[in-house]
Amino acid sequence: GLLEANVCVLDDISRAPGEALNVLLRMLNERKYAGTVLPLRCAIATGNPAREEFFNEPLDPAVLDRFTLQVSAGGLIKGANWEAAAKVVRQYCNSAAAGPAGKNGVAGFSATQWDRYDKGLEVVEFPEELMQVLLKIMTALVSEHGLGTGHPSLLTDRTFLVKAPRVMRARALLEGRTCCIEEDLYVLRLLTRFRIPESVHDRITEIIDKVLEEHRENPPPPDQVGQGGGGEGDSKGDPPQSGRQQHQPSQENASDQEKTKTQESTLASQLVSALKYMKFFLDSLRGVTPQINNDPVNIEGAEMLLKSLSGSLQRSNADLGCNAGGVPRQWRPMRCLSEAEDADVVALSLWCSTPSPLLPRAAQRQRTERGGAMAIIRDISDSMSRPRQEYLLARCASTTVRAIVELARSS
Repeated sequence: GLLEANVCVLDDISRAPGEALNVLLRMLNERKYAGTVLPLRCAIATGNPAREEFFNEPLDPAVLDRFTLQVSAGGLIKGANWEAAAKVVRQYCNSAAAGPAGKNGVAGFSATQWDRYDKGLEVVEFPEELMQVLLKIMTALVSEHGLGTGHPSLLTDRTFLVKAPRVMRARALLEGRTCCIEEDLYVLRLLTRFRIPESVHDRITEIIDKVLEEHRENPPPPDQVGQGGGGEGDSKGDPPQSGRQQHQPSQENASDQEKTKTQESTLASQLVSALKYMKFFLDSLRGVTPQINNDPVNIEGAEMLLKSLSGSLQRSNADLGCNAGGVPRQWRPMRCLSEAEDADVVALSLWCSTPSPLLPRAAQRQRTERGGAMAIIRDISDSMSRPRQEYLLARCASTTVRAIVELARSS
């Protein structure tokens, strides 16, 4: 069982109750049980999508992040992958074609071999320059794609600062190398499948290509520790110091001019907004309906925002309702013998030996009921009204609010 295995497969983990997951995750994290060190080296979990037809719920983000490599496996037939389908048929129907490893065609992997790979992994180097590229990729995901603080994505330190370099080193080891190269960065797509929005995951290869291209065009300067601004001033004397002082007045003048332009632009915007409201008021007195351009605006990045909100709306809930396809969460009295499948096995055995009017207890299955309320707070101040820009800010806000409302209705 799990206490003696080197590799375990946790099938359909998305259906496991929370109590069992808490114990399981603690064992996976500590690799101990009741003070005994477990020989477990690797845990593989499977689960169905969190959709209505599968009668399960999304995994908790903390549970999902425990599994480093994440893959979405589709069916071979529906995916029209006939070459792989033929291999499956041969594997299970022709033992002679399966090879010397036996019916399953999978050679054994001993603990000794695993130890040898672990020792080899310690020798594989992870260059400093490659670490800088990895951090630039993380910077691109956070700054350019909005996956920073406040976003429900799982860009955790444990996965991308600890596990990711180890996976890259493992790839180098499998290819017979003792040092990681740029190609090893592409293993990140095996870590981002369920940790970031699907639209960003589908572009992760392009993001890595872009960061690598920028890194090659603008390589980092050589290490100049101890050669900062203070050392440079000491070596060249006072002229650089005086030069910086000569440029300060011009910078101050430019800053004053920029402030003046900003103030003039703000005053003009306020005057135009006041004229707009006066026109609306006069039109309403004459019984004329004001004409406002309320056409939707194409907002770059709105799709990514809606995808992140979609996950939050789907995870939100009002109450837990009883459902035959739900997850067992607590015990309740059994109402009829047709519920024997969910009955407590021990209590049912005792009841069968000595029947009584009081039926044994059974598991109560509950499921998260979709529902709840959503509040949208929108800025309607004068800062959103820019007539010269065709009220672009207000129209962008209206377009976003309408899209969020439609998303909530569909969810």
